[in-house]
Amino acid sequence: MKKRLAQPGGHPPPEHITLRGRRVALAPIAATVTDRFLERHPDELERYEDPELVREWCEHDTRHLIGWAAGEAERGSSLAKQLDWLGVVLESRGYPVQRLADTLEIAAGVMGEQLGDTAEGIRASLTAGAAHVRFKPTFLAPAG
Repeated sequence: MKKRLAQPGGHPPPEHITLRGRRVALAPIAATVTDRFLERHPDELERYEDPELVREWCEHDTRHLIGWAAGEAERGSSLAKQLDWLGVVLESRGYPVQRLADTLEIAAGVMGEQLGDTAEGIRASLTAGAAHVRFKPTFLAPAG
């Protein structure tokens, strides 16, 4: 039985980030990351009833991930803290959380391809974030 998805909600993801004074739109970057993620994990489109909502969620979450990585690179906020929160949400819903690390790695690659050295700090944060996710066997606190 395929799962149903609601449309993305909650706090809206950033539309853009600013790198070295340059405004960078995140929608095209998130679309590229989503394409590559779904090429790597085509079963995502089969897991849910509406493939377009799968794409919307992937792009939504990717924009948040890049925004959080930019916040860490530019202002010192914690990407790991945000990933821990997202990991709890995803894992509690039965989502294979290690795929979050795949998204982070893909995003780091796309940022480098599209923005070069300008995105080096964000790329480093995304790569470290992927390692953070891969290192954790679970995001859910043990019972008891």
